[in-house]
Order: sequence, then structure tokens, then C-alpha cells
Amino acid sequence: MTFYKTLAQKTVDGVIVTAYAKQEKFSNVWNYEIVVSDGSGFVNACDVYQTARTTWKRKFNSLPE
Repeated sequence: MTFYKTLAQKTVDGVIVTAYAKQEKFSNVWNYEIVVSDGSGFVNACDVYQTARTTWKRKFNSLPE
């Protein structure tokens, strides 16, 4: 089981960019990822970028390009 926590979300020209913190059920480590979708939500993700805890804000602000 995977737990997701939404960190930030923005919409630019119909493209939704969302930053998530992700944790597996029996893990103590949070993984960070940024999902770019076409407006239909997480299920129809176009791109998923794995980031570090210290750099997810910078990557989030630079998308979409």
C-alpha cells in the first residue's frame, strides 16, 4: 500500500502539475515526485519526475515548460 500526501498543485493552460510525497506502507522514507497530467487527474499522468526532498520546489516551479 502506498500513501500519498499532496504538497502543491497548480494549473497552467489546462495542464495540472502536482507535487506529492509518497511513502510505502512499512517504510520510513518519503519519496518525492512531480506529476504532470493533461487535466484528467493522476490516472492520466503524462510525465512523472522523481525528485529529492531538497529540490522538489525548484522543479515544481520550473514546470511546465
